[in-house]
Amino acid sequence: MLTKYLKTGLCTLLLGLSSGAESVAQKIISNALTVTSSTTAPPGTSVRIGQPAGDAGGATSIRFKKNKKLKTEKPDERDRTPRQMGYYERDRDLGQTFTVGEEGFYLRRITLKVNKAVLPGALGAPVSIQLFEVTGTPVIHDNGTTSGRVVDWTDDPRADDYLTGETYRSLAVFSGGRIPAGLQPQEYLHFQLLAPHSPYLEAHKQYAFLVLFDEARPDQGLSLANNYWGKYPGGHAIRREGKGTFPPKPNDQNDSSFPASFSRRVAISPGSLGFPDVDTWRDFVFFLE
Repeated sequence: MLTKYLKTGLCTLLLGLSSGAESVAQKIISNALTVTSSTTAPPGTSVRIGQPAGDAGGATSIRFKKNKKLKTEKPDERDRTPRQMGYYERDRDLGQTFTVGEEGFYLRRITLKVNKAVLPGALGAPVSIQLFEVTGTPVIHDNGTTSGRVVDWTDDPRADDYLTGETYRSLAVFSGGRIPAGLQPQEYLHFQLLAPHSPYLEAHKQYAFLVLFDEARPDQGLSLANNYWGKYPGGHAIRREGKGTFPPKPNDQNDSSFPASFSRRVAISPGSLGFPDVDTWRDFVFFLE
């Protein structure tokens, strides 16, 4: 039986989860995706894998902005991160790892719940879904902080932990979708993978998906509902940020930006480490049909 955490010796292992190696996009499929929105989650009878729990706050966003800005935070001596020196908003793709159960299935639709923020540039924006196969033995890295306050939204020192040891092999990028022009906060986004491109997911294997804006636009961002201290046993949230530098360089505007080449961008492996936030413990609200 899968469980979120496995305590062993001096380290904590996540079953089949982490961040890590380079990923090469094997194929980019155009006209393979449509996107719709609704006020309701998919019916339980059609959902093969899902995680419905979300926090009232805890917003984190996909974004790809032309008008990137240097952000500064209110000084806080309890905050050990470099945010007090200012940092650039980072281009970001978001997604989730997950584990297939006893039976494989064709993945036809991915549903995510929108949180409170829908920026104007997101409406009508072209988007893609990238799918990965996930392997490896993950290990939690404490980032050198085992006590005290490391961020300003929690006193838990695990809030800057990240994962190592996992490998993501890109299976395909499904393109052609657009965010609905009338999307509202708290609605559900349904990403339909069109036939004959629906991929078959094998039993007992781990996979991951990312949702990404295809190109930079002014004020393009969209927050996704999530559970920060997630309990989904088969996976965790992931992200791809900027140039994919490890560790990230928050005060470098170039490092915060995606490569100009779309193919180079989707070749960057995702993981859990980001700035000013991490996805190590997070689960997005998601449903797979």
